[in-house]
Formats: sequence, structure tokens, C-alpha cells
Amino acid sequence: MGDEVEQGRAVDQAWLGEAVMEMRANGRPGDTMREFNDALVAEYRSSGGTSMGTFPIHKIGILTMKGAKTGQERVVPVGFEEIDGRILVIATQGGMPTHPNWYHNLVADPNVTVEFKGETWPARAVELDADDRADVFSKLEGNFKTYETMIAGARHIPVFDLQRQD
Repeated sequence: MGDEVEQGRAVDQAWLGEAVMEMRANGRPGDTMREFNDALVAEYRSSGGTSMGTFPIHKIGILTMKGAKTGQERVVPVGFEEIDGRILVIATQGGMPTHPNWYHNLVADPNVTVEFKGETWPARAVELDADDRADVFSKLEGNFKTYETMIAGARHIPVFDLQRQD
């Protein structure tokens, strides 16, 4: 957790919007996204896994993983999708043309800790093959199709299945 987390600020769509605007302007996540992520993780953990600010608790989880370059622990809140009994993470990075940093971490070491809906467990992040990914994308709602359009072939959007290991 960073010491710069804004105390008392609502963890809400407005703050996330600011972070995404900064990310799009700079081509990468910046201080606002780090502060937002730190606040979201703090909110979840301080509530015992019952709150993600104003975001739905069934749509966001926390991944703890090793950094691909540093080997240091990284804690990142990410959107989760539950489809066909699986918990999936989709590396959209808000429609940016590059993969999120956590994507590279999962490729380097797929062993993670998942915090979701008040539970914590070890998991292995397995990237879906093209056919399975296409099937999952056909079942997604929301902004996912918009993100693919925004990327316009610059990259594919990876999807990982968080396979429980306990």
C-alpha cells in the first residue's frame, strides 16, 4: 500500500474515470491508477471482503502475484467474470493498445493468490486458447466488445482462467 492513498475519498466510478483518462493520456497507468488501486484493495480488505467501494463485489477481485522483472509481490485489483463455473480475468487495460503489466506477471509465473467475494485461495492463471477465448467473448456483456474495437487489431485481449489450487 502506498502512503499517498487519498484518505476519505470515495472509491467510485469518478475516481476510476480520472485514472483511466490519465492512463490514456500517458499511454500507461500513472499515479492516479496506483492510488485508486491501493484504495480499492484497502477497502476490500478492511471490510473483510464485503466491499469494493461503489463497485459490485461480484465483478472485482484481487490478484497477488510475483512481478515478472523484479520477483516482488504485486497486488492488483482486476475485473473478474464468472462464466460457466469459471472465474476469468480479461486483460483489456481499458482498451489500451498494450497489455496490462499484470498480464506479463501471469505469463512469467501463473501462480497467484485470489481474493474474491470474501474468500482467499491459491490459483493458477491459465491463458485460454483461441477457441475457448472466442467462446468466452461471445458470452461477455458490457464494454468488452468496445475494447476490442478500440484496440483495432493492435493486440488480442488475453483471457485467463483462475483455476483454484486448494
